[in-house]
Amino acid sequence: MCARFTLTRPDLSGVARLLGAEVDPADAAAHRPRYNVAPSQRAFVARAGGGRTRLEPARFGFPGRKGHLVVNARSETAGRLPMFRQAFQEGRCVVPSDGFYEWRGATGKRQPLWYHRPDGGLVLMAGLARTAADGQLEFVILTTPANGEIRGVHDRMPALLSAEEAAEWLARSEPALLRPAPEGGLAARPVSPRVNSVANDDPDCLASPPQPRQLGLL
Repeated sequence: MCARFTLTRPDLSGVARLLGAEVDPADAAAHRPRYNVAPSQRAFVARAGGGRTRLEPARFGFPGRKGHLVVNARSETAGRLPMFRQAFQEGRCVVPSDGFYEWRGATGKRQPLWYHRPDGGLVLMAGLARTAADGQLEFVILTTPANGEIRGVHDRMPALLSAEEAAEWLARSEPALLRPAPEGGLAARPVSPRVNSVANDDPDCLASPPQPRQLGLL
């Protein structure tokens, strides 16, 4: 799954240009780098409509049963399930990021890993967006089976798109675009356990984890 991600670039207008999108100047001015985007928080998604693409703020997650927040949709079934079916046809979006988190290790000793592109480029995640009952835009991230780089940590990963595939995804609901990312496209780096708390959203989230203390010889 993908429940936490980053968009550390300070220039939202630059992100919009890379996506061939427009962005409201007020949104661009209010944007700050994000180091730990979590469910229920607001992030930016690109959507197509009226012959143009716009980068818009949206809330991360669809409300599910008993107040549970759904943040991911399986690409293999999203087009058929009632919760996602309409958005799959009419609400496709792209979630720009520069990395996402996964965790490894036993309970109580979970080590966060930040997956990012080795060249520092944007990590474009396929998503679905819809207008909520309160009038706000909300989104989920589509997932695929994990590729070899992630399989040892988790069996699912975000559906990642190239810039060309992102434009195609916004134009039409093409399930063939939603497939595991090619091998070699991501690098993993252990980062600070500060990421474990959604209250932390600052550059120190991406700092190296503390080294184990070494016992001195008596």
